[in-house]
Order: sequence, then C-alpha cells, then structure tokens
Amino acid sequence: MPWVQPGIARSNVIARSLQDLGAATWFGGLLMGATATNPAVGDIDDERQRGRVMNGVWRRWWPVSAAGIAAHLVGGALVTIGNRERLIAQRGVVSLSVGRSAVTGAALAATAYAGLLGKRISDAGDVPVADGTTPSAQTPSNIAQALRHEHVLQWVTPALVGMLIVAGAAQGEQQRPSHVLRGVLRRLDPTS
Repeated sequence: MPWVQPGIARSNVIARSLQDLGAATWFGGLLMGATATNPAVGDIDDERQRGRVMNGVWRRWWPVSAAGIAAHLVGGALVTIGNRERLIAQRGVVSLSVGRSAVTGAALAATAYAGLLGKRISDAGDVPVADGTTPSAQTPSNIAQALRHEHVLQWVTPALVGMLIVAGAAQGEQQRPSHVLRGVLRRLDPTS
C-alpha cells in the first residue's frame, strides 16, 4: 500500500480523509434533506404530523452530521498544520486557505442558523405545514417565516459545503510538483 510507505506523510492521508469524509457527510445529509426528506414530509396526510416527522428525522441525523462537521474541521486543521511550510513558501496557498476558511465559517453559520430555526419549528408543536420547509395556509406566521428561511438554507448550505469540496480539490492540485515549483518561484520573484 503506497500510502503507508515511509516517505509518504501518513498524517496527511489521515487528515485529508477526515476532511473529505467529513465534508461528504455534511454535504450528503444536507442534499438528502433538500431533495428527499423535506419534500417527502408533504406526503403525510395529516398536516399537523408533518413537522413532527421532519423534526424526528433531523434529530436522528444530527449526531451523524455533527460528527461529519467535526471530522471536517479537525482534518482541515491537521492539513493546515501539515502544510505550514507550503503556506509560507508557495504563492497562492494562503489565499485559497483563507477563502476556504471563510466559506467554512459561512457554512457553519448557515448550519447553526438552520438548527436554530428547526428548534423553533419543533418547539411550536404540531402546527400544520405543507412540507418540511413550506408553510401551509394554517401555519402560524412566526413558524411560516422560519420555514421560509429553512427553504432558502436547504439550498444555500449544501452549496457552501460543495464549495469546500471543490476548494479541497484545488488545494490538492496545488500540491502537484509542477504547481509547487511554479508557486515557490512566483513567491521568490516579486514581479510576478
């Protein structure tokens, strides 16, 4: 197995795996919610039971999602530590890392806000809803507003986490020998 041979940074393999698997878990759960769970709740005949079912699904998923988010954050920190020399020496690494950190912060904030809204909806009890993120005509106005915000977040949040996955691929490309050499030479030449 080449990834466990001496000379290959095992900590980077573990760190990248944590980062990527964490992001995949985070992204997959969000996308499943937006495309399947939230709309499927509308199939339940009793409008007053839809919110309870939706909240039950997300309550069961939350520990898995939290573990994925934690794995992503720990893996990202370990990757950063493992590549600290490249942060200094290779042009472009810092800007991509800073951008990725900003997107991570936005994704975390969106996830936390969605969780807060979900709790608000759950605490309202058995209120009628059209589906997991859509109010019905009988939904109380404060819960209807929370559902409308959830409807937007169900697409914004996976888009942000998807951007993290793409940024991870870009960071991997930065480690190709030709990119490292070009980035180091650009860092040494202030005119480029």
